[in-house]
Amino acid sequence: MIAKFVILFIILQIFLATDSKIVNQLNQPLGKEYTTDMRAFLKTVQLMQNGDDFYPAFFEGMAGLRAGSFHPDINAWRQPFIFYLWKFIPIYPLWQLFLVLIIIASYLVTKNTLSPIILWPYLHYSLVDLTILQPEWWGMAFLVFGLCAHIYKKHRLAGILFVVSLMCRELFIIPIFFITIPKFKIYFKFYLLFFVYYVIHLFNIFQFNTTWFRDSSNGNWKTLHSVFAYGSWEYIFGVYRPILLMFVITTASFIIRRKNAVLFLSYFPFFLFTAVMSFAGKIDATRDYWSIYFIPLLLISAPGLIVPSEKT
Repeated sequence: MIAKFVILFIILQIFLATDSKIVNQLNQPLGKEYTTDMRAFLKTVQLMQNGDDFYPAFFEGMAGLRAGSFHPDINAWRQPFIFYLWKFIPIYPLWQLFLVLIIIASYLVTKNTLSPIILWPYLHYSLVDLTILQPEWWGMAFLVFGLCAHIYKKHRLAGILFVVSLMCRELFIIPIFFITIPKFKIYFKFYLLFFVYYVIHLFNIFQFNTTWFRDSSNGNWKTLHSVFAYGSWEYIFGVYRPILLMFVITTASFIIRRKNAVLFLSYFPFFLFTAVMSFAGKIDATRDYWSIYFIPLLLISAPGLIVPSEKT
């Protein structure tokens, strides 16, 4: 009964949090030049709504961000799936629906009311900023849905949801791989499906003089601090990095208890990847949004790893 009340209350907050300024910006036609990747993504959607295919639209959208030129490597590109979704369905109400489902799924994953409670402030940021247009949010949503289906042994559904998550952002391969390791034979066909799709994607982007990778060594270990700071301003005492504290307590709890490994594997491998990339200087503070890849899973998992389930 308490869980239903909490979930309904948070769902109400999702719709009360509607930000008219962001809604207006999402519906505002953009000119030839603008700032931020999110506006470049919005320009891509607008060009697609005017009849362009994804790849030329994305190339032109990113060129508007860079004074008319775009010389991409594969990391600069995004995949088409989410942009076609945005083309046909209004972005803001669709994301609110996704948030409702994420909140419900977060409870189902741990059967602990604390999961949606501590997750909601982090998600709130996506409703009040153009960060809503970062594909990472949408890939994270499908990852959460897939994790929920996986835990309830709905492997076919989980496989489809994991593939869709990868079609939003390919770096979700890191948590998905570790989540599915125990059932790898079941999920192999879904990996194969994504591989075929991604090869086609690569073929398309290399029609635009795309290079493989550009060497970047502008970052340092402080990038990790920026990643944990992302979204923390939505919490009371956010300046004291409560998310980092939650990470330490949750990880220590798993090491001590050695239970619910799937929850631990949903967030820790990507944290480790981020840490390595930070200390190697390969990412800088502009990648603070990498937080989206693993912090929501940390916040969902924390109650299941720190405190007993309400059902036990």
